Amino acid sequence: MTIQGVARHLGVSWDTIKDIQARYLQQRFAESKLRNLKRIAIDEIDIGGHSACLTIVMTVHNGAVVEVAQGKDAQALLPFWKQLKHSRAEIEAVATDMGAAYTSRRLRKTSRKLP
Repeated sequence: MTIQGVARHLGVSWDTIKDIQARYLQQRFAESKLRNLKRIAIDEIDIGGHSACLTIVMTVHNGAVVEVAQGKDAQALLPFWKQLKHSRAEIEAVATDMGAAYTSRRLRKTSRKLP
């Protein structure tokens, strides 16, 4: 069935179906890239405004950005940790600053579940 056909069948716009498909494909193929990760670094950047931050995950090896998440708390990276777990990556090291978001009990508990 075409994207237009699915949209018509569900009574939603073509753009909605296209966005869902794009997110699915991005997740599916991102997982294979994650499998080769060994060492990652996590930091946040301020993008201006009140409480406007992004959390960036990058490889230590070459600085390639692996994930960009909105926010700077432990919750921001939960989808990334889930993808990483499903990818079966063998993470050896995680470098972070000592900010409360990265040293929180929830983040330590979540990251302990990593392969």
